[in-house]
Amino acid sequence: MAILGQTVTRGAPDLLTFAGAGLVKYTEERLLASTFVGNGTLLSAGVKGAIAVGAHHFAGGNRIGDMVAMGFMTDAVEDALTSVLGSGSLFGGLGFGGGNATASTW
Repeated sequence: MAILGQTVTRGAPDLLTFAGAGLVKYTEERLLASTFVGNGTLLSAGVKGAIAVGAHHFAGGNRIGDMVAMGFMTDAVEDALTSVLGSGSLFGGLGFGGGNATASTW
C-alpha cells in the first residue's frame, strides 16, 4: 500500500503494546509527580511530550519504543488538557505550578 509515494510496512500496534503503554503511563506518572516536572501542568506536558518524541525517534519501530512513546504522549496530552481545562475555566489552569485538578466531591 502506498501513501504519498511511501510504502507502509508496519501495521497497527497489537494489544500487548497498548497494555505496555498503559503500564508505562501509570509508572512514569507516579515517579515524576513528586519531581519538578509535576503532574497536570504545561511544564509536565512539555517534558513528557519531548520524552515521547525522543523515544519515538530513537527507539521507535520496536515494541518497547512504541510502549514508551505512547505512554508518555498519552500522559502529556492528559497533563496539557488538565492544565488548560482543569480549573473549570478555559484559561484558569494555565501556568507551570499547582495545576493538579481534582474531581468535584458531592
